[in-house]
Amino acid sequence: VLVRVAGTTGLTNGAVVNGFAGTLVRTNVSAFKATLDRPTPFAFATSITVQASARDGAANTRATNIAFMTVADSVPPAVLLTIPVAGASGVATNVVIVTRLTDNVGVASNTIKVLVAGVYAISKGEYKSGFTSRITNTNGGYTVRVDRTLPYTNLQTVTTIMTARDGGGNIRSTNWTFTTVDVTAPFVVSTAPANGATGVATNIMIVTRLTDN
Repeated sequence: VLVRVAGTTGLTNGAVVNGFAGTLVRTNVSAFKATLDRPTPFAFATSITVQASARDGAANTRATNIAFMTVADSVPPAVLLTIPVAGASGVATNVVIVTRLTDNVGVASNTIKVLVAGVYAISKGEYKSGFTSRITNTNGGYTVRVDRTLPYTNLQTVTTIMTARDGGGNIRSTNWTFTTVDVTAPFVVSTAPANGATGVATNIMIVTRLTDN
C-alpha cells in the first residue's frame, strides 16, 4: 500500500512516514483501511490531491487519485493588546499608542491603517507626517507604535481606529478611546534677581518668567 498526500508520501510498505500520523488496519480477510493525519494543516483555499495504490498477491496493482478543495480562510486578524487600554483615563498627554496584531495566515502590513483623533498616522502601511510611527514584525504578527509629534490636550478624549487585512482578505477594524490629563506643572524659566544674588538695589523690580506645556 502506498499513499501520497499533496505530493508527499505518508504511507509506504505498510509504514507511516514523513511525520504523518496514522495506521494501516486489516478490516477483513481481503481489505485494509489506511488512516493518515498530516503533520501540518493544509493551506486555505487549496486543491489537495491524494494518490493511493495497492498490489494484491497476484501482483495486480490498482492506483486511484482523489482531489478536494480546502475551505477559504474566514478568520480576520486579532488584536492582542492596546496601549493605553480602552477606556483608560488619566493618560499622559505625550502617550505613545501601541497595538499588536496577529493572524492565522498573516497580516498584510501594507493594509494597516491607524486613525488617531481624526488624523491618519498610518495609511496602507505608510507613515504620515505629524507622527513618529513604526510597524515591526513580531512573531508572525505586527506591533504598531504611534507617537504624535504634538502632545494631546488636557482632558482630551482620544479615539483610535485601526484596520488591517490578512492574506485571505478578512478585515479587522477596531477602535478604542482614552482620556488624557496634563500632569506637568508650569516651569520657571528665569527670575530677576537671580536666586542668591547679592548687592541688589533697594528699589529692584522683581521679574519672573513662567512657561507650560
